[in-house]
Amino acid sequence: MAARTLLTEGLVISRDGLSYELRRRIGSRLQFETIQTGEIIDLTEASFFDELQSRRVVIIPVVSTEKELALHPDQLERPYDPPRVMDLSEIENEKAKADLMLRIRYILHMRRLGISRGCLDLLKDEIPRAASDLKDEKPPAASTLSRWMRIYADSNDDPYSLLDRRAIPAERKRRSSEHQQIIDDILEEQYLCTHSQPVSSIYHEYEQRLRTFNQSLVEANRPIEIKISERTLYRIVGELDRYEVLVAQHGRAEARRKCRLIKGHLPADYPLEYVEIDHSLVDLFVIDDQLFIPLGRPWITIIRDRFSGAIIGLYISFSGPRVDSIFGALRHSIYPHTNTPAFFHDIENQLPWGLATTYVTDRGADFLSERYRLAVLQLGSHYEYCAARTPWFKGPVERFFRELSYLLETMPGKTFPRLDLRKDYDPAKHAVVRFTSFVWILYKWVCDIYNNSLSERKHGRPLDLFNEGIEKVPRVFPHNPEVVETLLGTRHSGSLRHDGVRKHHLHYGNSTQLADLFRWKGGKSSKVTFHLNENDLGQIRVLDPRTREFFPVPCLRPEYAEGLSLLQHNLIRDTARRNYGDKITDESLWKSRELIQAQIVDELERKSTSPKKQLARYAGINSNQVIAGESSSIITAVEKPVSAPSDPGDSSDLGPSITTKPSFGWSVL
Repeated sequence: MAARTLLTEGLVISRDGLSYELRRRIGSRLQFETIQTGEIIDLTEASFFDELQSRRVVIIPVVSTEKELALHPDQLERPYDPPRVMDLSEIENEKAKADLMLRIRYILHMRRLGISRGCLDLLKDEIPRAASDLKDEKPPAASTLSRWMRIYADSNDDPYSLLDRRAIPAERKRRSSEHQQIIDDILEEQYLCTHSQPVSSIYHEYEQRLRTFNQSLVEANRPIEIKISERTLYRIVGELDRYEVLVAQHGRAEARRKCRLIKGHLPADYPLEYVEIDHSLVDLFVIDDQLFIPLGRPWITIIRDRFSGAIIGLYISFSGPRVDSIFGALRHSIYPHTNTPAFFHDIENQLPWGLATTYVTDRGADFLSERYRLAVLQLGSHYEYCAARTPWFKGPVERFFRELSYLLETMPGKTFPRLDLRKDYDPAKHAVVRFTSFVWILYKWVCDIYNNSLSERKHGRPLDLFNEGIEKVPRVFPHNPEVVETLLGTRHSGSLRHDGVRKHHLHYGNSTQLADLFRWKGGKSSKVTFHLNENDLGQIRVLDPRTREFFPVPCLRPEYAEGLSLLQHNLIRDTARRNYGDKITDESLWKSRELIQAQIVDELERKSTSPKKQLARYAGINSNQVIAGESSSIITAVEKPVSAPSDPGDSSDLGPSITTKPSFGWSVL
């Protein structure tokens, strides 16, 4: 089932056990008709998405037209059961995944040119050019591509429909780090150099080195390493960054010349056709909300719509440029934000939102990761990259960060690009802007100033251009919030036993679906795959190998795990292990929290800002936390609920809590 859904007439939903069809849309109001009784209900667009995210509303994947509704009568007699989520990253066949991604890119290429699947002559004429752009040496025939386009469209743009069904999941034999080091050393010495050797010669050298290494393993009574094939070595070489290979073999100037023809800035014809994502380190020291100590400089991740120039997503944290930061910005940009703190009501305009057709990024390691690329594809979108070391291809994003720097340059705590400009000014000592206040300032500036400032180049204000354009194009959004939560999680595997699944010393069970899977396995311990949100250990999503779909399984200690991040959990356990041995109990975890509190108090007394920034990362301080109305302070790092013993004793504390109202601007707090 595809992840995307159009908010347009004919949309069918399930709400409170009844099925509804969207009959008309009047401005921001949606009028639904009950299929069973014909009753009419009105929902605002904001309330519709609130109910969608709270799971009260569920999208039903059926085709509704003026003549017919493809909904079986049996579905009207019982509440609709939404399908479980599938993730293509679980497919182990790398060639099948590569072929799938190539097929989707062919289809998107033809759609971008307006060529339908029935225009075989146009397809035949365009396929060679598309193959050249995609670097495909074996392009499909026009009839084959037409069939792919039909299957993809009939499945509502579900990537899973184009997967080669022969791609049976299988256990891949992992190479040891020593084995991988042999391969890396040979490539460094004989391929990534000015006198590079052909891969066939490199493979012979690899065989000799691996033979010698295996002899040493036999002498040490260790299992030998399985030799990779020459084809695998070719694949490893093919996965190397082409630009870096050219730099190593021919120099940076020649690499720039050869890579100059990489696709750059393409214009957008409507909102959300192309959006750009990028990170930047903010030129401002911020302080803790409650302790008033400098935390350091936060990172900001933005998502910008190319058509209108409007910012549609923001994520601010201390984690740096990571995949989790990208996913935080994506979560913020996909759905509208109606449940905001009271002090956000001073902001007059809301950020635009929506799921983009194509996400454009640079070639950072986080954007090149398979986890990011597969998540984007399975959300029904596409990804593109700017050429390596060509920041001029994303100039508007760079200009946003420059204007943000102008906004911050008069604030206390502003940093300087060079030490000679700073002189005796210490930004950490002069910092007075709290993290929550900084988030409010940034949102106020983006929503009411940046998105509302006249753009001479675009002849209009970004927010107006976006709103006018989106009225002409149906809104696209993920049909099921579970899709977002599953695809933006991390993949793990573990044993399914009679007591459930164990991960990070936490047990997950109490699920009828998990019990059914255990019975299907014959009541024996077996491996299962699951996804975990590292910012909330309250539940996991387990993959059912029979259907390739995911279902949620809660933690058996919800009072401890809900809202607890993996970073916090590991620190609590490490502290308990150092002080109480390997046997971890609820009482030892409680006492470990007290020790962490004492350690944080010690860190707070230091002058260095670096430990404070680590504590801010440990506490999970980020802008989505502020928008949700949660506390954004280091204190929250040690106030996560822990199963306390009946008599915890005389526990230490950080002193009386400071609960001042968020202050905006940059006056001394």
